[in-house]
Amino acid sequence: LYSLVVAPWARGRGLARSLVETAEQAAAARGCGTMTLEVRCDNVLAISLYRKLGYCFVGRLSRYYEDGQDGIRLECSLDAPAAPPRIAA
Repeated sequence: LYSLVVAPWARGRGLARSLVETAEQAAAARGCGTMTLEVRCDNVLAISLYRKLGYCFVGRLSRYYEDGQDGIRLECSLDAPAAPPRIAA
């Protein structure tokens, strides 16, 4: 996932979650097994959302952003959940 921004006036409506989930579905449909992203260390709200969506810490990115702020790399598996067991008739 390269870039995701929700305008301040539109926050709190679940738009970011919906955008991430849609991107994950599109990637999985194309055969991708993981979704990777970078986020500023000080973007607490985004980090919280990504963790709720199953993203895990992969690494720290020192002075990653133009202003010198560190970033973190997160990753989430896109593997489809196992199908429910079939019930014999």
